[in-house]
Amino acid sequence: MFLSAVLAALGFIGGLVLLGVGLRGRRVDDHVLCRMCGYDLTGMPDGVKNCSECGTDVRQARSTKIGHRTRRKWLVGSSAVVLLLCLSWLALVTYVSVRGIDVNQYKPVWLLLRETAGKDVQVRDAALAELFRRVSAKAMPAGTLKAVLDRALRAQADVKKPWVPAWGDIVELAHSQGQISPDQWSLYIKQAPQIVFRVRPQIRQGAPLPIARDFTARVGKRGTAFVKRRGTAANIGGFVSDDYAGRGLDMAMLDITQNTHASVIPSNDPALIKLATGRHTLNWSLDQWVYDKAPKDFADPMPSIAFGHHDFHPEFEIVAEPTVTLRAQPELKERVAKSILPRLLHLPGNAVGGGIAVQSSPVPVAFEIILRRGDREWKAGELAAASSPKQQWFGVDAKAAEFEDTCDVILRASRAPAERTLDLTEVWDGEIVLKNVPIQPERKPTTRQR
Repeated sequence: MFLSAVLAALGFIGGLVLLGVGLRGRRVDDHVLCRMCGYDLTGMPDGVKNCSECGTDVRQARSTKIGHRTRRKWLVGSSAVVLLLCLSWLALVTYVSVRGIDVNQYKPVWLLLRETAGKDVQVRDAALAELFRRVSAKAMPAGTLKAVLDRALRAQADVKKPWVPAWGDIVELAHSQGQISPDQWSLYIKQAPQIVFRVRPQIRQGAPLPIARDFTARVGKRGTAFVKRRGTAANIGGFVSDDYAGRGLDMAMLDITQNTHASVIPSNDPALIKLATGRHTLNWSLDQWVYDKAPKDFADPMPSIAFGHHDFHPEFEIVAEPTVTLRAQPELKERVAKSILPRLLHLPGNAVGGGIAVQSSPVPVAFEIILRRGDREWKAGELAAASSPKQQWFGVDAKAAEFEDTCDVILRASRAPAERTLDLTEVWDGEIVLKNVPIQPERKPTTRQR
């Protein structure tokens, strides 16, 4: 609306310019004229100093002009039309803004569909909201609704563009109202699941291989589709991995939020231990059944709407040199320390648990977590965190630790935790010592009297 008002104002200014040019007209001769009254001074006797009509001294600067002019009537008329249209539009925009009128409810569906493909996110979202309202009110003819749903399905199929969940809300609403054809709904369910299989692109020989499976779905915000998944064990060069995170059966509801299943193939795994340096391919496959209702369990005989078999073959490289660089930046030590928040808890058996949160570190970090009391130290875990404003949480677990109410937490830079991530290749090199960190007492179970 604001942009249209600006364009109308610019059009109004342009109309004024055209009106001025039209009124000024075009020159039709080169006669000398009195600028004051327009009298033709051509042929005046020599020595005459004043205009014969109005008496103006024609010897003064800018007292005369050259040529008669005729107005450009077509230009004057055109500019008047432009001015009228721009003024009308500005008046309409002002009225709509003052009264708070939603103009989208008056737009035809074809215009709303065109706006959904625009780059202006606010305009796009407003158009989708209006389409949702009309579907909810069942205010669309069947042919028009089919065109809207077809557009939603095309948007869902175009995985090169970010998914807009509002499209899924429209399709799922039409399904709940019985306004979508079985073929359209089947296609929607089939296109919904999205799977990405990732590996660390380069690992050091003798280091583990991190892998991750990203599950998401191009659906609405409410989530109405479900999947059964059966993954195979990953294999490299014919050697089957002992990684259990990717194999087996699971069930899930399809959601727009990315769900990542990360795991690590250990360095002593048979599929890795015999590999030489160079490029290799990891193979993993997944069978997936898609439903529009939740199955009771994996053995539920309910027929699926869609089935898909997915094969993934990401490549990675094994190198002899380290793939993680420790970069000494002592000037960042204080900021790194401030980004770390430990929360420790006494556990049964003289153990210490809890975790360490990392948030807004100025650089990526990778540490071994050490708990210290006096001269004794206990390794309690490790962490590897990217530089992110989001809080990242890492568990702490020290067995048979002889602590009372406090201990020192030592974070020592290490390549090993970073090597277990998919993408950390450079981390801060240094040591953080947090003195006298409190250890909270073990939480006792509580009972409630009835």
